[in-house]
Amino acid sequence: MDQLEKLEMRMDQWKNLMDRLGRLEMRMDQWKNLMGRLEKLEMRMDQWKNLMDQLGKLEMIQKMEQW
Repeated sequence: MDQLEKLEMRMDQWKNLMDRLGRLEMRMDQWKNLMGRLEKLEMRMDQWKNLMDQLGKLEMIQKMEQW
């Protein structure tokens, strides 16, 4: 095998590695996106919990007023 063939093989391996890296970066972006959506969902859950707590307090006040 001459120098040129070895060089071509290395170039192909490098190209393959770069393609794999590109796919990995895409997956990382998808993961980051998913984590961002999860954080937003957690924020909404906290808001919902807060709202339910306020509703519970309101119901208690109404019951106390009825007595």
